[in-house]
Amino acid sequence: EKIDNKVGNYEWKFNDYIENKMKISKSKHFAGDALVGNLEDKFHKEVLSGNYGFLDCLKDRPAIRRKYVRIWNILSEARKSISTPNANREQIEDAAIKCEKFTAAFPMLFPQHNITRKMHALSIVLPRQIRKDGIFYKILKIEQMGESLHQKLNTLETGYANVWPKSKRYFLMLEVLENSYYTK
Repeated sequence: EKIDNKVGNYEWKFNDYIENKMKISKSKHFAGDALVGNLEDKFHKEVLSGNYGFLDCLKDRPAIRRKYVRIWNILSEARKSISTPNANREQIEDAAIKCEKFTAAFPMLFPQHNITRKMHALSIVLPRQIRKDGIFYKILKIEQMGESLHQKLNTLETGYANVWPKSKRYFLMLEVLENSYYTK
């Protein structure tokens, strides 16, 4: 079954589930097409517990729903593996294998879509790096902090959108961000 780009009703059902069942406000759950920050963890926890309610919007399209269930299972297992602090060599290898499964499965399930930079990093770069250095938990924590920082900077940029020139805007944004660390 082909996936179309006309989301309409499916997007509405998906957003409804996120807002009403997962209790995540619409303004917080998406930035462009990507899940924001640690909200991704909520999806992975649901998948790992066997709850695919956020895919209920695809109940009338079971073939596509199965594809999404499979890809979310791969992503959630990889996320769980790389979230293990102080992993031993066996756990490191297991995490690398789970990350690589994504690249093997995604093109087969969704041939009409390209692999993005983030997908490439997850399934090709990360396995190579964690086999070499064995520090994937630290990489995960750095990525999560980066997502949080990105969200804060986007909020500040919206607030300072009318400040010109850009150099002054960025200086003010960084000043407010730095001050926020000292005034907690």
